[in-house]
Amino acid sequence: MLIPMKVDYAVRMLVFLAMQSDGEYTSTSHIAKQQHIPEPFLLRISADLSRSGLIDSRRGPGGGVRLALSPSEITVGTVVASVDHSFSAMDCLTEPDACLISGACSQRELWRDVEKMLLRYLFQIKIEDLVTKQHTLEGAQELSLQLSQN
Repeated sequence: MLIPMKVDYAVRMLVFLAMQSDGEYTSTSHIAKQQHIPEPFLLRISADLSRSGLIDSRRGPGGGVRLALSPSEITVGTVVASVDHSFSAMDCLTEPDACLISGACSQRELWRDVEKMLLRYLFQIKIEDLVTKQHTLEGAQELSLQLSQN
């Protein structure tokens, strides 16, 4: 199953914001550069996250975006609901009339169940968990670099 880029970028943005100093606004251009996300796309994602109450935004000098909630209160499932609204693997799950056989298709329920299981899992993973993992990976990478230089 492919994860939509919109979801991946939104999660990356939130993890990045969670790793910044508390309460500070960060420009979307800085986030886009640091996270290798096309800035126009990040601006659209920011609007979705702002409407959902996951981030605050402020214009002007010293403006930008910041988390509106604690990283422990934001789940990846919430991010999916905010920016993509679905993870359906098949179009027939979101638009049953688009498929000629969806009314009598044994696979339709299989894919619906897969989507439910994935979303249930994603609602258990918090941005805070990903920040912790990111710190661990960065520490391991730094140690590896130090060892290779010796």
